[in-house]
Amino acid sequence: MSGIYGQYAPQGAAVYNSPAAEETKLVKSGAGLLHGLIIANYNAAVRYVFLFDSLTATGTPICPPIPLEVAGSAGSLAALAFPYELKFQTGLFVAASTTGNVYTASAGADLRMTAITK
Repeated sequence: MSGIYGQYAPQGAAVYNSPAAEETKLVKSGAGLLHGLIIANYNAAVRYVFLFDSLTATGTPICPPIPLEVAGSAGSLAALAFPYELKFQTGLFVAASTTGNVYTASAGADLRMTAITK
């Protein structure tokens, strides 16, 4: 999966690219804004992406869980561009879940992502 660079990110933004598939990731600690997110599911089963305003996978997600279904094989992709910046105060924590209603930790490294924060 290629990343997003230069002209696609707001000036002064940080771009995080997963070096490999991961189950969870603290993308940014402290207050900030999420401008965009590209996520790929590398599991053969459906995964849900939870975004938390936290340093861990705790609390209420800052947006509804994002389903990443797989059609035939692993590698489904979701690209999210928000019409406004998504604010977080404590940190931006991204986690893969096996269920969509409540966060249930995935047992393996399922996600790769590119996150644009400021």
